[in-house]
Amino acid sequence: MLLRQADTAALRRLYASSRDLGPDLDERARYIVCRQDRVFPDALSRAFAAKLGGRLEEMDAGHDVMLSAPGPLAHLLGGA
Repeated sequence: MLLRQADTAALRRLYASSRDLGPDLDERARYIVCRQDRVFPDALSRAFAAKLGGRLEEMDAGHDVMLSAPGPLAHLLGGA
């Protein structure tokens, strides 16, 4: 599933309207970039991560990582 141009524009507006949360985030906060995500393009995910702060993590999974790779996700988050 590829993003339509209108979807990409909507995501860019959402990014532009979000605020920088960096100093307000707990030091445990993470942003997980899923390398196979076809909903959020890699560059947009990384832009969100940079704006929000926290630690950037990557997984070789799709958008719904909690469904496609629950074990590796739990391990990454320290729960397994």
